[in-house]
Amino acid sequence: MAGGPGQATPIDESIPFASVVNALCQTLDMEAALKLRLLEMNDVRERCRLLLARRWEAMASARSGEGRGSREDVH
Repeated sequence: MAGGPGQATPIDESIPFASVVNALCQTLDMEAALKLRLLEMNDVRERCRLLLARRWEAMASARSGEGRGSREDVH
């Protein structure tokens, strides 16, 4: 069952880690250049770290009001 807005969505443990990270890189609302940069990275762990860092930055900006209107706002 998917979580609602603001709730965690469980991930099927049978799905490979790389597939989950790649799907997030492809589907999250962010600049196309950042998506390409992420997907071009060879190390999936580094890709995940950068993705998480960027999303945390976007959430912090959205909370402080700095990110309003930005394509990296968290939805």
